[in-house]
Amino acid sequence: MAEPINYDQYRLGTKDGEIRFGTIHEDGIIAGVEITSGESAENGIPHYIVMDKTGDSKTGRKGSTTIECPGTFNVKAGYTCDSSQSIPGVFIDAVSGDLILSAQSGRIRIIAENIELITTGTGGENGNISLHANEKIIIVGKQGVTVKSETSCRMFSENTVEVVGNSILNLYGGLFDCADGATKTKGSKGGSTNEERNRQ
Repeated sequence: MAEPINYDQYRLGTKDGEIRFGTIHEDGIIAGVEITSGESAENGIPHYIVMDKTGDSKTGRKGSTTIECPGTFNVKAGYTCDSSQSIPGVFIDAVSGDLILSAQSGRIRIIAENIELITTGTGGENGNISLHANEKIIIVGKQGVTVKSETSCRMFSENTVEVVGNSILNLYGGLFDCADGATKTKGSKGGSTNEERNRQ
């Protein structure tokens, strides 16, 4: 395949930075606009904003925008937005495809007056919230923690499960049964056995 040629390339810049139109990348993709810092790349990391014009639309390269910098990337907005009217200060919408926030060598912190996680899927593989941790998941609520499900709620551990109420511990159930390894064939002394439930 012949190398692409763009006769309309244009560059405007100084020693501090430049803006280029129609630049052809090494992979043959044409950048509509590219803004580059004039400083030498720190540790080989470039500092630029590029809006690609051509490429594969299925992979997202065509019409994509890429920002890369060796330092901190800051976004600060929403000074005049009316929060009482639910006007967002920053709005990010992945119309199709995933939205990925990645910090491979750091933390992801979300700080707000209130935080909501909402799914809009309707069953099956969609509409779920999954939390996976290599070590621990810690949930702390100063006023309380409520877990509610319309179908089922399970808590499972390969080792130890502790339920502690330092003041009061209430356990309710329309049908209550508990058993340990020694009584699993006879039922628990604290609950009805299978035979007793059948007689009822």
